[in-house]
Amino acid sequence: MLFILSHFSMCNMSESYVIQIVGYSQTGKTTLLEKLIEILIKKNFTILAIKSAQTHSYDYSTKDSDRFLRAGAQASAVFFKNLIQLSFSKQNSPELEINKIIKTFNYDFVFVEGFKDLSFPKILTCSEKFLDSNILDYNTIRYLYCPQDMQLNINKTIKTMIEEDKIVLFRNVEQLASSIIHDLESG
Repeated sequence: MLFILSHFSMCNMSESYVIQIVGYSQTGKTTLLEKLIEILIKKNFTILAIKSAQTHSYDYSTKDSDRFLRAGAQASAVFFKNLIQLSFSKQNSPELEINKIIKTFNYDFVFVEGFKDLSFPKILTCSEKFLDSNILDYNTIRYLYCPQDMQLNINKTIKTMIEEDKIVLFRNVEQLASSIIHDLESG
């Protein structure tokens, strides 16, 4: 797993609020995450963003940091002028590795883009078609984000979960950010 962290600021919260952003390809997951980060940073929250690239392999270079990983180190870091790049050899399941990273760094929010099968609360991005229930555990979806300019076309399962207040629908990023902040602060 390769992560690039641009800030090592610490927060006062005792535990990070981990949220996954999931949805079909090209449904605005990365754009939504960028907007959430911008809003939350302005409110002085600290954020760690993790992206799944599990369909790609990382080819090791001849750089010292990669040589350390090939030699067996579980983690290696390179300090650049403007950022720190951390590389972790993937030893366990993504969920175990993410939990290790979360325990190592104390951020207010940890956003994970992808990894549909993990058990963290999720934001599902709107799509013309929705994920089948056998692909995604709807019980872990906390938020549904569908921008104002997109037609809301939801399946019966999601509609029922919204009606039962199991999933909260947002059509505005600022309102979604406010709800996420509330959930972090209410623990």
